[in-house]
Amino acid sequence: MKRTENNMMLARRSFLKISLLAGGGVMLGLTTEHDAEAQGRGGRPSAPPEPQNFIQVAPDGTVTILAKNPEVGQGVKTMLPMLIADELDVDWKHVKVEQAPFDEAKYNMQSAGGSTATPVNFMPMRQVGAAGRALFVTAAAQTWNVPPSECTTASGRVLHKASNRSLGYGQLTAKVAALPAPNLDELKLKDPSEYKIIGHSQTAIGLHDIVTGKPVFIIDMKLPGMLSAVYERCPVLGGKVVSANLDEIKKMPGVKQAFIVDRPEITNIPLHYPDLVGGVAILADNWWQAQMARQALKVTWKEGPAASGSSVAFAQRAAEMNKQPPQRTLRADGDVEAAFKSAAKIVEAAYSYPFISHAPLEPQGAVAHFNDGKMDIWTNSQQPGQGRRVVAQTLEIPAEDVTLHMVRGGGGFGRRLTTWWKRPTAPGKPAFPSNCCGRAKTIWGTITTVRAASSTSRPGWIRPARSWRGRTISSAMAKGNNSCHPPRWARPSSRNASSPTTRCTPRCSRWGCGPGRCALPPAMPSPS
Repeated sequence: MKRTENNMMLARRSFLKISLLAGGGVMLGLTTEHDAEAQGRGGRPSAPPEPQNFIQVAPDGTVTILAKNPEVGQGVKTMLPMLIADELDVDWKHVKVEQAPFDEAKYNMQSAGGSTATPVNFMPMRQVGAAGRALFVTAAAQTWNVPPSECTTASGRVLHKASNRSLGYGQLTAKVAALPAPNLDELKLKDPSEYKIIGHSQTAIGLHDIVTGKPVFIIDMKLPGMLSAVYERCPVLGGKVVSANLDEIKKMPGVKQAFIVDRPEITNIPLHYPDLVGGVAILADNWWQAQMARQALKVTWKEGPAASGSSVAFAQRAAEMNKQPPQRTLRADGDVEAAFKSAAKIVEAAYSYPFISHAPLEPQGAVAHFNDGKMDIWTNSQQPGQGRRVVAQTLEIPAEDVTLHMVRGGGGFGRRLTTWWKRPTAPGKPAFPSNCCGRAKTIWGTITTVRAASSTSRPGWIRPARSWRGRTISSAMAKGNNSCHPPRWARPSSRNASSPTTRCTPRCSRWGCGPGRCALPPAMPSPS
């Protein structure tokens, strides 16, 4: 099946943008036709769009490359700059990598999830690197008054072998800044055989800081006068606080504030519940004091209808659904029912797995500074843009008044795709006592994270339970030319069922299989 990332990426033409840096040097970035068109619409300024700046070359030859996506341990902060650096033709060991600022208007999608970073960004990152290389070659050729075709590049230098001359990229920045931008569609990209960085093992950016215990994660972050916040949520999705011993909690050492967060009761449990559930928030001088106060909380909950949910009940429901006839056919090759009737041997199997916590090593957390109606928030989210909108909605302020800073996350695995856990970090002006600077950090803690995933009714974000049941004709016993193979739907990573008569219930529809029967064409090879 044809992948869709080209539609996501290349449907809009990209153009190179060249800018001078203060104090010398040059900056190279991308801007899209879509951005340029948007500038001319009503209500928008007529100034040229700001480019997605990726490359900075200083007069001393220092090359800095910006990584646009959030880094949560998947290596994207290393991978994306590698694409640029290889096409730019600079030595990886001399490249500095920085996290790009969060700006969806400039960088488009800045997220981590679905293994999309490489296919979506492979071409545009290479294009911006190749464009930079072409510019430096043109600048050097003009300096020497030779054709650009006689020039080559290596290790951040332009070479003219015929005259044994060379110039470093840093020496050419002023001239590059005055050149017209090349057409990205006409660039000559490297052949894979020419790759020096792509496809070769490189030391991960920030690895030394991680293994030597440098403060690179949210859990390490501190702001002057910062308070620690904890949030005791209703143990059942959609529940509400009836009462809590707040007066006692406020008297505990270090506690600055404790208050109830009231949320609407949920009577019909939705697939995606609201971003903030009811609970009790506590602010204290440090995390230990806040946690001790949390443990001393005595809360009476109105748990609501979701309290009756259980893994046992869900498993029973799944078993009932698995006995039902297939509801629709996704694909049919030949007479499936006839094949079963004439089969010498039919194999039937059922597979299931329970609700599972993602359990990243670093627990959920965020740091916030609320001041003069505006919020700064530091987060390790896989979806920082969604988190920005969540915080803005909670505080009832424009999203433009929320500045989001992307910080390395200690593992994600899909757990950080949701953003509702940021809301307790940003309770807003009413939550802070008058003598507080409005800075707070929320850290869930491992117990909180796992507990939120330990029950089907708890308001956590977990891997959903799944149940499959299927039947197939044994390959060795199949008759005729229709070779039938064991089903692959037992593997969640397989997006399509590949059994000739796979029975799929709504439970497996998440993986693209859907309720129905799927059949193999006769020539499809046996899955390994």
